[in-house]
Amino acid sequence: MPKPVGTFSSGSKFLQRKWEERSQKLHQDKLRSMRAGLDNKTPKKYHHLMFRLKKVQLEEEIQSKIDNDNQLLLQKINYRMRNRGGLDNWNDIEPRSLNYEQREREQQQIASENMRMAQSLDTISPIYKIDKWEEDHEKKEYLLSLMQSTTKDFGLTTPRYGGPGTAAGHHSEMMVYSSDEDQAVSDTETNNNTTKLPAIEIKKRHRAVGRSDKNVVPVLPKIVNEKKLTESPIETDTKEMFKACKDMGNPLEIVSRILIRKPHTYRNLVKNKFKDMFELDLETELKATLGSSFNSIITLLFADRSTNDAVEVHEQLKKRDMTGLVEIFCLANGQTIDSMKEAYRIKYDTSLDADIRENLDDEYQHLMTAISKSDREESESIDEDEARKDAEELHESGDGRWTSDSGKFIKLLTDKSFEQLSAISDAYVSVTGGKHIDDTLFAECEKTYAKAVESLLYCVEDSAAFLADKLHDLMVLKNKTPFISLLLRRSEIDVPAIRKAYKKKFDLDLIEDIKYHCKGDAVKLLVDLAHKMPQIRGPTGKAQRKQWRKYGAVAVVVPVKKVPFKRPEPKKVAPESSTKNPLNQTSKRVQKEITPRKDKDGKAKRAKLKPEGTIKPSKDSNPDRDVISLKDAMDKWDKDEQLLINLLTSRSSQERQNIRAKYKDKYKKDLMSEITWEKFGDCEEAITALLHTPSDLDALATKQCLEKSNHDIFLVGLIATRTNKQLKAMQTSFNNSYKADLKAEMRGEGASHLLVKILSATNEVITQVDDSIIRHDVEELLKDKDRVDVSSTVFQELFVNRSKAHFRAVLSEYERQSGQSLVETLEKSELPSSDEEVYITLVEARDDPSTFYMQRLHSLLDSSPLDSVIISAIVSRSEVDLQTIKNKFNSQYSQTLETVLQEKCESDYKKVLLKVLNPQ
Repeated sequence: MPKPVGTFSSGSKFLQRKWEERSQKLHQDKLRSMRAGLDNKTPKKYHHLMFRLKKVQLEEEIQSKIDNDNQLLLQKINYRMRNRGGLDNWNDIEPRSLNYEQREREQQQIASENMRMAQSLDTISPIYKIDKWEEDHEKKEYLLSLMQSTTKDFGLTTPRYGGPGTAAGHHSEMMVYSSDEDQAVSDTETNNNTTKLPAIEIKKRHRAVGRSDKNVVPVLPKIVNEKKLTESPIETDTKEMFKACKDMGNPLEIVSRILIRKPHTYRNLVKNKFKDMFELDLETELKATLGSSFNSIITLLFADRSTNDAVEVHEQLKKRDMTGLVEIFCLANGQTIDSMKEAYRIKYDTSLDADIRENLDDEYQHLMTAISKSDREESESIDEDEARKDAEELHESGDGRWTSDSGKFIKLLTDKSFEQLSAISDAYVSVTGGKHIDDTLFAECEKTYAKAVESLLYCVEDSAAFLADKLHDLMVLKNKTPFISLLLRRSEIDVPAIRKAYKKKFDLDLIEDIKYHCKGDAVKLLVDLAHKMPQIRGPTGKAQRKQWRKYGAVAVVVPVKKVPFKRPEPKKVAPESSTKNPLNQTSKRVQKEITPRKDKDGKAKRAKLKPEGTIKPSKDSNPDRDVISLKDAMDKWDKDEQLLINLLTSRSSQERQNIRAKYKDKYKKDLMSEITWEKFGDCEEAITALLHTPSDLDALATKQCLEKSNHDIFLVGLIATRTNKQLKAMQTSFNNSYKADLKAEMRGEGASHLLVKILSATNEVITQVDDSIIRHDVEELLKDKDRVDVSSTVFQELFVNRSKAHFRAVLSEYERQSGQSLVETLEKSELPSSDEEVYITLVEARDDPSTFYMQRLHSLLDSSPLDSVIISAIVSRSEVDLQTIKNKFNSQYSQTLETVLQEKCESDYKKVLLKVLNPQ
């Protein structure tokens, strides 16, 4: 214990230190356990003071109101974007400024001044005009001499004709001086013919008595300006064309008004005037301003038509195209034919008749000589009695009546006008009891000659319909130059009649068809050509007739009636999409992260490339237009087979069915029956395959395979690659077409039982992939590692009620666990050979259809090709995975499918299949 104060010292220092430490520890414990009398802890934190719930409530209410307003605003914006306004406030009046005319005049004045300045700058020349200097010098000398003669009279005190106040002085107010200087000047003028200014009169005012004669005033003669000539229409239009070439104003509008709507002769006058005024070539300047897309139409606007006709005739002669030659001469009059012959002689240094004799046979020579006659009678009068008499003689004539130069037909073609020839053709029908000249020609003459005469008669009987056909055929060509040339030429003759015939024949407007087939900025000029009215309006008054004669008697074309300003159609909006509509999008605050599905190894699975077909739905499909094109292709004598193929292979299956239905409604005939009736040869089977629905095509292929065997490889692959819905539709088509039950036809033992079971499947395939079901199916298949029990429920359910994704997952897991593929196990299962092939085909075709069809096509083409099977395979996969099949074929065999098909197939149906493989 501690030592007390004032006591004796401790006897043991060691004990004393221990007691002190104990006392200190007790003291520290007391200090630690001591409690203060005052509560000095941190104040308690109350919840309502920390969070201020009222403020939070106010903020949430404000945010809720903002969200609600934003939602309403989005709905209104979405509605306005998808619908037009409810108030009809459309105004058909074109907005126009009040001072539009004044500003237009100012703009024209500015353009005129700019043109004048540009013309001055183009024509300026840095050469001093010496003649002008000489003329100014002579004028100056003349004026100086007059001044000298006038100054000499200043100092006279005695007037020449009497003194001041005399009678003679009063007569000197207005007189002409004839002083010596004046006489000298007059002599100078007489001797020098270069001075052209007249003598100057000197007027003297009334002079008072005693004043000097200093108010002598020389009076210069008035120079009479030459009368300004009125500017010709050609000069005005030429200046407008200069503005167009300099890209001033609207060049297309100027070209349309001055060149398109005026005749060919007027265009050449403007071109020549342009050359004289500006020393520039109008054609070159327009091409540089408008661009390359206008080159063809600008060249044809100024081209020499006689030379163009001569070139075209020469080309047709070289090709011996009689139909083309007949069309050229039938559409030309006598003056045009003479100009054409002269141009032909100049260009080719030989006459047209000589080339006809050199290049054509005798019967064609007689025909061309008759229709190329330039002095043919062009009267429109028709003698019906004479026409009937000529028709009877033509019918009763013997051999050579069509082709011989002494035959009746050639004589009629030489002597009669085309109008009378048309009347003879009509009379021939009544004389022969309904038999047309064309029928007789094709029965008695060569096909080429008969076709040429047929074109001749068609052109003679109804030129408007003939030209409508011609324009329709030329319009679809890639080279639009022949179409532009024909339209440009007929625009000055009979384009309204052609438009009417075009509408009647094709049920389409020519202008709308031009806009559809022709692309680019030049379409506006082509539309103006089709709008052009060829009627001519002559001068009415005396002054107008004077200008008519003065400026080349240029006809004024009736202005084109303006198309009324139409109200625009309401904008079509696609159906609302849940991904694009902001109202349907998920808020970012609650949007969950979507992660790709991973396999057992933790790696993200790759998405399998989607199979791609070669034929896709057409963007510009028009069943009405397509039906007319098909009808034209089949009605031609030579049956435009390629047009038919191109059209059908560029349309999807659904679009082809629409065309077939439209054809049925329009012509009351089935399109497939028409194609079969027209007999397209080896292409018929492939063309009709394109017109079948997918289910009908599968039923046809199934029928063809059943005729060989129930276990045909192609039939097995067909069943394996179709869905339950497609198989059901195929069975319905098979039953309707062949009045038989497909399952009854295929019923049998072994593999046939599985095929029938697949055809009988009615349940919807479960598309969801479940890992537990996959493991269960694989375990059932692996019960016997050396073989597969094909009769087990699990194996058959894989083909009946399992999806393709589940099937592929089972194959992958089976191969991973067993170390071999299911196909290899089937090969070791000691199955009957026919059944083994069926099971292996089912597995391979269901696992990878494109690879199955690739291998099948290669084996078919490598051996003797089976036409029907190849057609069915290519056409049925054209919209599914034919492009994928092509790519795999090229990678597998180092050659394209098209090349093998071209080499191995000898029939014409390969043209259709090649187009299916490459529709573009």
